[in-house]
Amino acid sequence: MARSGFLVFCLVSSLLIIGAMSSVRLSLSDTPWQPIRNLKDEHILEIAEFAVKYINKENGSGAQAVLASLDKAALLPDCDGFLYRVAVTLAEEQTTESYEAVISEKPGNKFLGISNTVLPQ
Repeated sequence: MARSGFLVFCLVSSLLIIGAMSSVRLSLSDTPWQPIRNLKDEHILEIAEFAVKYINKENGSGAQAVLASLDKAALLPDCDGFLYRVAVTLAEEQTTESYEAVISEKPGNKFLGISNTVLPQ
């Protein structure tokens, strides 16, 4: 009987720990995005160029992506770096499409990775 009580205790404890850990994570819609003050900063321009090249590569057509806006997120509790939100407009002949890319960057690491790209409705 004591063994089953111990198993129930372990199960409940595990569920409480998992619940507490998941409540710390922020979704991208809850992220406290803040505008970037210096859009001419070399590093910021590098991030914007990375996003535009990625959208052009993913699209595969002759259209060229143009940077529409760039915001920066605050340091997140579950992230070891920064997130950048980039809005990109893709124009081809008489059609335009808007994309939003979220780029993650870790300090001390030159690698920039696009964590998601969405086409807003």
